[in-house]
Amino acid sequence: MKNVKKANKVIALAVVMMMALSVFTGINVSASAQVKKVTSSVASGSYSVAKTIALRTLTNGAKIYFTTNGKTPTTKSTRYTKAFKISKSTTVKAIAVKTGMKTSVVSTFTYKLNIVPTNLTGSFTMSGSSALFPLAKYVSSLFKAKNPNLSITVNAGGSGTGLNNVLAGTVDIGNSDVYASEKLSATDAAKLKDHKVCIIGVAAIVNPDISAVLSNITKANLKKVFSGAVSNWNEVGGPNQTIVVVNRPASSGTRALFVKWALDGQKDIDGDTNLSTDDSNALAKTVSSTKGAIGYLALSYVESSPFNFGVLKLDGDSPTYSNIYSNKYPVWGFEHMYTLGTPKANVKAFLDYMVNKDLAPSYEALGYGSISKLGSAAKASR
Repeated sequence: MKNVKKANKVIALAVVMMMALSVFTGINVSASAQVKKVTSSVASGSYSVAKTIALRTLTNGAKIYFTTNGKTPTTKSTRYTKAFKISKSTTVKAIAVKTGMKTSVVSTFTYKLNIVPTNLTGSFTMSGSSALFPLAKYVSSLFKAKNPNLSITVNAGGSGTGLNNVLAGTVDIGNSDVYASEKLSATDAAKLKDHKVCIIGVAAIVNPDISAVLSNITKANLKKVFSGAVSNWNEVGGPNQTIVVVNRPASSGTRALFVKWALDGQKDIDGDTNLSTDDSNALAKTVSSTKGAIGYLALSYVESSPFNFGVLKLDGDSPTYSNIYSNKYPVWGFEHMYTLGTPKANVKAFLDYMVNKDLAPSYEALGYGSISKLGSAAKASR
């Protein structure tokens, strides 16, 4: 009996030691370790050129097996030995295997290849969002360089204008900072097809005399400024200077975006200098030259504007894409390109080109954000 009790104590002590080893070292002593998952040299996404794919695992000595038809790989699938090229839309699935270890989880990489055509003809037009205008103009020039016999016309005018134009059929693409349902009736919005191309942040900007004293504003105080509840900057931590609100026309998608996410949807005032057109450069110039002025700009114009103004933090967070991706800065939205139903062939080719990852570095350099970089919390907020 004593020997049985002693054996039980030894077993119990061994179990405790195994549990402690698992806790303090992270090593699973009750089962064999698992092979590290397979990673790819090219992230999943849309691309405009063929890609060379290199696979790897951090587990030394492990063998990689993969498929390119969407099926789950096994050790009977193709063994990876060298990088391979894909020239059409492909789903790659891969596992890593090593004797004495658990097989890795299945890694899946989805590639949508929209090889840019070079023989398009005809023409198409677009209008709308002033915030999206610089990017639309830039990408159009790239696309036209590849298709010299294609004519593309790009105009601004504001999101409301673009949506109404595409609905009426006077343009092929209506660019908007907001969802069509926020500017049109439910019946009309349902007629349009949404193509999200990137994200855009919006920042509050002020005259340099204000930013010399005030670099951060709380959302509560910003709402007071744009509702007219306060009239002097010293009421919200700024200098003794009368507040001059510079706003945009009601058709502006940037205005709708700013009101919804910076002002929590409250009714804003037209402002002391209400712009007659949705012109971001005109707004920046007005804020820069008007004492006590405040307005707001898309980050694409903040990056490129030749005018001198200050950019305010909101509740301590700067209006940057890193803060937008991590859900710290809330004033942003998707940029949309709407078509009236299914787009014609040359328009579809252009829209496919707009979302390929090869252009992502250019987008960010121009002041736009990548949808693929949004964190889960930021995505959930919209």
